[in-house]
Amino acid sequence: MVQSLARDPRFSPCVGVFLAQLDDQLRRMHAFLEGWKVSHLEWQAKPGRNSAGMLLTHLAITELVWMHLANGGARDTREARVRATLGISLEEDGIPLPPDGRHAGELSGRTVDEYLGWLDRARAATHEIAGAWSDEDLERTFVVNQHEFTREWVLYHLVEHFAAHFGQIALLGHMMRDNKGKVPYRET
Repeated sequence: MVQSLARDPRFSPCVGVFLAQLDDQLRRMHAFLEGWKVSHLEWQAKPGRNSAGMLLTHLAITELVWMHLANGGARDTREARVRATLGISLEEDGIPLPPDGRHAGELSGRTVDEYLGWLDRARAATHEIAGAWSDEDLERTFVVNQHEFTREWVLYHLVEHFAAHFGQIALLGHMMRDNKGKVPYRET
């Protein structure tokens, strides 16, 4: 069987490849998280370490913010964009944690469906924005904190950022599985 990405022909070729990569990662994340409970999403290897729920929230916020900026959105309107799309704040992921930090309190009790819903809404916004770009538009630049970025770099960064944090989430899942589903770290 030939392995291939499901590229949507409505998008320009290069944009379509980036979106297909992002969508494949999201599809895999949905499958990986099937059956996860709140306790799994809030588990930390030890204080100061990110939980899967925090990483999932961070992925949704980051994708939304980078696409907002790449599409000409003002830096000072990021919070409004995140609130309007996800219904949470920029800081709600709790990242970075202090060395003794616990799972972000704002995320307590959130279910896997809530986290995946945020990722799905962020991805829908990415499709809406990038879907209007031509391959030539990928070379357009914008400046954040005196650094210049291309739209192409943003799409690349979203792919590598998602894959890196997916790896962290998978490692947390393996750590919990190796502990026979028990949450090894408990607050004393």
